[in-house]
Amino acid sequence: MRAGAPRRLLPGDFPPGHAVYDQARRWMMAGVYEVMVHDLRAALRSVQGRAPEPRALVLDARTLQSPERGTGGP
Repeated sequence: MRAGAPRRLLPGDFPPGHAVYDQARRWMMAGVYEVMVHDLRAALRSVQGRAPEPRALVLDARTLQSPERGTGGP
């Protein structure tokens, strides 16, 4: 795989490139990919003997970017 899936690299038995793009865009706008990732993560965690949902979250300086503000003045 290169960057994404250029239409010219789709398998020959796929619909035309514009149809694949249009369907993928509809799924993206509907949030289908996020649901698939969520369900896959839960399934993988269950297979590993873990709770389907994480119970902890780690946040660091790269995760949380606070706005730069002075400590005094306007």
